[in-house]
Amino acid sequence: MAKPPKPTPPDRALRSDPATFSANAEAWINYQWGTFPDYIDATATFVDNAANALIVGNLPDLTGKGGNIVRVAPSEDGVDLLAAPAGDLVGTVASQTLTNKTLTSPVINTSVTGSAIASQTEAEDGTAANKLMTPQRTAQAIEALVPESPVKAWVNFSGNETISISASMNVSSITRLSKGLYEINFATPMVDANYVVSGCASNLGYNNGPVGFGEPSAANANRTNSQARIALSGFSGGIIDGDFINVVIMR
Repeated sequence: MAKPPKPTPPDRALRSDPATFSANAEAWINYQWGTFPDYIDATATFVDNAANALIVGNLPDLTGKGGNIVRVAPSEDGVDLLAAPAGDLVGTVASQTLTNKTLTSPVINTSVTGSAIASQTEAEDGTAANKLMTPQRTAQAIEALVPESPVKAWVNFSGNETISISASMNVSSITRLSKGLYEINFATPMVDANYVVSGCASNLGYNNGPVGFGEPSAANANRTNSQARIALSGFSGGIIDGDFINVVIMR
C-alpha cells in the first residue's frame, strides 16, 4: 500500500507572456479539475486503507494482552504487542520503587529519605559501603573520626599600656589589669577550669634578656572557665609588660 505521489503543479498562466498563456491556462484547468482532485481522492483512500490495516488487518489479537506495550513493527506496516516489564512503568504512578534501573542524569527536586541514607551511627562508624551520606551525616562522621584538637583558645597580642590583638581564636578580649598582669577572656567558655595555660613573651626594651611567663600568684590568679590570667617578669624578678605575647589554652 504505497503512499500516493504528490503531483507537480504546471507553470502559471501569465498575461505578460502571451506565447504561453493559453497553454498554461488550459494546463491549470486540467490540474485543478482533474489531477489534483484525483490526488486528494487517492490520499483519502490511502488513509482509509492504512487505518483499516492498523485497526483490523495488522492489529494482533488482543485476547490475553492486557497491560502490553504497543510499538510500531520493524516492517513499519503494523504494530506489535510486547509484554510490559514487571511492576509499574516509569511515569505512570506518583511513587514507585525502581530496582536495578539505570538513571541517566536524574534530577531530584525533593528530599531523599529511607534506609539508603546512612544513620548517624553508620556515618560515625565509617564502615558501611552501601549508604548515602548527607551533609549532616558527613559532618557527624568528621567530628567522630577526626580527633578533637586540644587547643581551645590562643592569642598573639602586644601587652603594653594599650592592648593590641594581632590574631586569636576563641578570645573575646584582653584586659591589662596592671603592669605585666593580663586577663584573657574566652569567647566560648571552657568546660571547666582544669585547662593548661602555656606561652612565651618578649620585651624589646629589655636588653634581649629573658622574659618570665606564667600565671600570677594564687591571690591574683582568678582562673575560671571563662577567663585566665598571665603575668610577665624580667630575669631580675621585676614585673614587666610584653611587646609580643603568645598564649595557648589547652584542654
